[in-house]
Amino acid sequence: MAKILLVDDNEANGKLIISGVESGCHDVTWVQESYWEDAAKKVADAAKNREWDILILDIHYPNDKEGGIWLYHELVQLGLRKKWRDTIVYSIYVTPGWETSEDDEMAKVLSGFTKSAGIPPNCVLSSSDFDKATLVEKCDELMRQH
Repeated sequence: MAKILLVDDNEANGKLIISGVESGCHDVTWVQESYWEDAAKKVADAAKNREWDILILDIHYPNDKEGGIWLYHELVQLGLRKKWRDTIVYSIYVTPGWETSEDDEMAKVLSGFTKSAGIPPNCVLSSSDFDKATLVEKCDELMRQH
């Protein structure tokens, strides 16, 4: 069983993810905030006495299309990166060819972020065709690697 930290501002997405991941017998801590700055504070508070196997992070915030990226960097700056082992990110900006796109500015930002954060391409999911089974499979795969 994986201990998972889910950070997503969207209630519908959060419930969908939790229902899928918990059906795979994983334990989920969900941080739901509309602003990435508030989410960072909640994660920091939860991390005082908790560690996770996997961080599942939504990149797009309604008030900041790069909010999840800023959130990730803030957690790293706070010294919290050691509080989780693996990272899965999902975004509306993940489209076919996103890793090498020269035309899509947000895809270039996402590619640069995931490379600098050491997040492998197979842990970057599209939220436009997101399904619970894919996420559960990815969590199980990451757990089998350790």
